[in-house]
Amino acid sequence: MRDFLNKIVNFKEVFDGKLKLYFEIKKEEAVAISPEYLELVQFLSEYILTGGKRIRPFLAYMGYKVSGGNNSEKIMRLGMALEIFHSFALIHDDIIDFSNLRRNKPTFHIRLQKWHRGKDWRGKSDDFGLGLAVLAGDILNTWADELVYGLNNRKVIKLYQEMKSEIMIGQAEDIFLSEIKNISDKDRIVNVMMRKTSGYTAQKPLILGATLGGAKKSQQEFYKNLSAPLGLAFQLKDDVLGMFGRRQEIGKPTDSDIKEGKITLLIYYALKSGKISRDYLLKLLGNKKVTREQIREFKKIIKRSGALQRVDSEIDRYITAAKKIVKKSKILNVCDKNIFTGLADFLEKRKY
Repeated sequence: MRDFLNKIVNFKEVFDGKLKLYFEIKKEEAVAISPEYLELVQFLSEYILTGGKRIRPFLAYMGYKVSGGNNSEKIMRLGMALEIFHSFALIHDDIIDFSNLRRNKPTFHIRLQKWHRGKDWRGKSDDFGLGLAVLAGDILNTWADELVYGLNNRKVIKLYQEMKSEIMIGQAEDIFLSEIKNISDKDRIVNVMMRKTSGYTAQKPLILGATLGGAKKSQQEFYKNLSAPLGLAFQLKDDVLGMFGRRQEIGKPTDSDIKEGKITLLIYYALKSGKISRDYLLKLLGNKKVTREQIREFKKIIKRSGALQRVDSEIDRYITAAKKIVKKSKILNVCDKNIFTGLADFLEKRKY
């Protein structure tokens, strides 16, 4: 894992430098509009620059590099688009989920509500924060589009649009699953994972980078095969951390998935075990007034049902599959194999 961690730390330093320069330009543009808009751009700059693992731009970089790409400005531009789009998705996701905390800091709409109160402006601070956060997310979405379209690469633009469509559909499906009374089948839950998170976390960044680098068909197939288990392992680990992680490490409450009614494979396997009734499950899932004691008991039942063990086993299976693909690859050199193997280990063992 050391090779991967060293590589991504070095990448993040260079990448964040490019991001900082990008936001300096955006702030210069904002000066001509209004002091308030300039402050909003500053908030967006801080939101992106002070958090994030940079997994998506790093994967795009690796796909680009292995495919023979050698234009650092182009791949950094694509990486910035992915990171900015990711932040747009997070801002909107936190509004949809009514979340108050992200990366151990107030979510973006909460920060805007506090900004409104501090300015003593007219109107309701809560409404202002929500409405402006929606627009702020849209601004990031537009900036990401500008960066991608500026690459003037039709194949990259097509893949990028596919990614955007998939995540929007996945988000809608996620809301449906949390609201309908029947617990969906496994295939639908996995499809939501693939669309909402897995695809745009691993598959699309790798393939976008490879496409920008002029990857051959065999290289693109390799990335498709590798990214599927990596992406699923990432999402399943997120589900585990969302319920059983430590708040200080994951940066948000570990009861939010329960209160939001998230239907994950943890919930699916718990129900299928027969050790938790459907009525009990539906009574707690999505219940914003659930008590701490009820949450503690709910988590104990999930563990006793064997659901956590099953999901952990699936994560291990996906990681093992990804490592085998890397090991057998004739595309990667030894150094790159170590980096991708280290990435797989990180995704399995991460605590945030």
